[in-house]
Amino acid sequence: MEYNNLYDDFAKLFVDDNEKLNLISQKVTADVSDGMHIMFGMVVVPFVIKLIEEENEIKLKMAFDFFEQMSLSKDSLICEVVEFTILEDLISRGQDIVDKCKIYMGKETLECCRAVEKYMM
Repeated sequence: MEYNNLYDDFAKLFVDDNEKLNLISQKVTADVSDGMHIMFGMVVVPFVIKLIEEENEIKLKMAFDFFEQMSLSKDSLICEVVEFTILEDLISRGQDIVDKCKIYMGKETLECCRAVEKYMM
């Protein structure tokens, strides 16, 4: 897993939804060259929220498995995307969203989420 490929690697997991991811990306006029925090904050998190609204358990599991791999990375830049972009954004959307997300989180992501909740509350 490489920092500069995070968004592309995530998008490849959702081949059927690549058009949707691209549409979201165009809507917010974000581009991979804008950086991973922008792409994950403005494209990936809204995509995950949509999956929550659709109650798409299979794709949520895929997304959070990817986030778990990110959380396990030895690259601090990758871990910062999980903590400061993905989790902070999800937590800021309310306890109901966080509770739904926690069901799909792996051990490392869940620990990170709890730490973020402590400093955001």
